[in-house]
Amino acid sequence: MSNHVDVWLGRVADHAAYEDFFAESYGDDEGPISPFAASQGVTFYDHDFMDRRQADSFSSLYEAFEGISFGSSFVEEVRAQIGAFDYNLVVACYSDDFSSPRSASGEGVELTYVGRFTYDRDAAPVGNYDHLGNIYTHVLGGVKLEFEGEPTDCIRVDAKGLMIGKVNPWARSLDISTLVPEVDTNQLRISVNAEGIWELRDFGNNGLSRLAMDSFDNERSMPWPGIKFSVGKLEFLWSDQPK
Repeated sequence: MSNHVDVWLGRVADHAAYEDFFAESYGDDEGPISPFAASQGVTFYDHDFMDRRQADSFSSLYEAFEGISFGSSFVEEVRAQIGAFDYNLVVACYSDDFSSPRSASGEGVELTYVGRFTYDRDAAPVGNYDHLGNIYTHVLGGVKLEFEGEPTDCIRVDAKGLMIGKVNPWARSLDISTLVPEVDTNQLRISVNAEGIWELRDFGNNGLSRLAMDSFDNERSMPWPGIKFSVGKLEFLWSDQPK
């Protein structure tokens, strides 16, 4: 995968139009997975490598880019490509799935392709997330995992987020494959969602993830501190404190 990101800005009539445009369906192996895919002339894209934000309105490009991964490294280039900002939708795709990205329209959606930009994988999102604090992922059961070169049972998650699974060169990741060999590369993601709230989301969809005692396949949640979650036999605690 390259260091390139495709960026679209747009306007949607309402949140329902937004949801419909990006709603994915996998019933037809020949057809596009969503109206957005159809608008770009592709049948498939990996939504794990897409950020998108929508609101009734954004006051500026910088507000729209809050939480967009690595956004601080390319937001100025995007700004240089547009005139007056009058959008309530931003889409950023970091995969190589789009060979001919383009402007498009759909039911209640007008999408403008801004361009392809180079991003820095070490860059932070736009904006100040200090008001959110950090999330701490505690590894339970006396287990320590190697993270960023050090054994630890407490991982601090900042606005860059964290992917739990196998080694992932495209994201800040916690490798648990020595203890859960069957884990997916992108099993669980901790990130700030479009509403500015910390979120836990399962992408593995393989029966390994649980939230508290419940199955968490292909689900998302905004847990309270003190909630336990697990992948296979490995258990974690969601916390807003390092201890």
